[in-house]
Amino acid sequence: MTLRLEYKIIIGVAVGLLLILIGIRVVTQLVNCGKCKAGCNSKFLGLIATDCKCPNDCSKLGKCDNKTGICKCNPGTGGADCSLKLCSPEDCNKQGTCNTKTGECDCKSGFTGKGCLERTCPANCSNNGTCDPKTGKCSCHPGYSGVDCSKKDCPSTGGKVCNGGKNTCNYTTGKCVCNNGTSSDDCSESILNKIKEGGSEFLKHFVKLCPHYDKLDANTLTMVYNDAMQLWKDGWSLSLITDGVKLGSVIKDACMGTK
Repeated sequence: MTLRLEYKIIIGVAVGLLLILIGIRVVTQLVNCGKCKAGCNSKFLGLIATDCKCPNDCSKLGKCDNKTGICKCNPGTGGADCSLKLCSPEDCNKQGTCNTKTGECDCKSGFTGKGCLERTCPANCSNNGTCDPKTGKCSCHPGYSGVDCSKKDCPSTGGKVCNGGKNTCNYTTGKCVCNNGTSSDDCSESILNKIKEGGSEFLKHFVKLCPHYDKLDANTLTMVYNDAMQLWKDGWSLSLITDGVKLGSVIKDACMGTK
């Protein structure tokens, strides 16, 4: 009976001590770290709660405020545990979103560079100009034009592209398409006057090919002249051109049928 009583006393004392220790733990938690979000630090085998822990120990990228349990992150890092990499500026100039894994901005279309502070230019100015990152506008190299510098400029005469009128510029090739009876690179020469002046072997045979050239309207004369010139450049002999062999329908209809 005496032995059993002793066991009961020992057990009672142990339980009492345990309750006291738990009480100490609860009280110290309330007093020392009642506002802690990530738990408390402790000592004496965890019996006494001392101050606040910080999340993930601030990822070793910040300083822990043990009174509040809040991390004070190093520059360029953020988040509750300082694990996020911040962009500069943090809002990416309001023209992109921050990738917190890399610390780089993912910019919206039309913006680029660190922090999305630079503007992009259309088609990168087609490699025919320089881009102004402040305005996003191209400054085209000589001989090119357009918002993206993709157009090849044609020759001008008297300030008029391709000598004006109904002449047009092929901005893909940069060559003039002459109408109104004109020719040359800038459409400044009159085909009619050129034929009348003569001189070259081609012009002599052109007159034989199309003897009534002076009765053709300006646009038809331009087409006939250009077709005949192309045949000449392709290597067709003078006799073949003169005899009407391998002629296009434009020449046949305009010259062979001209009265």
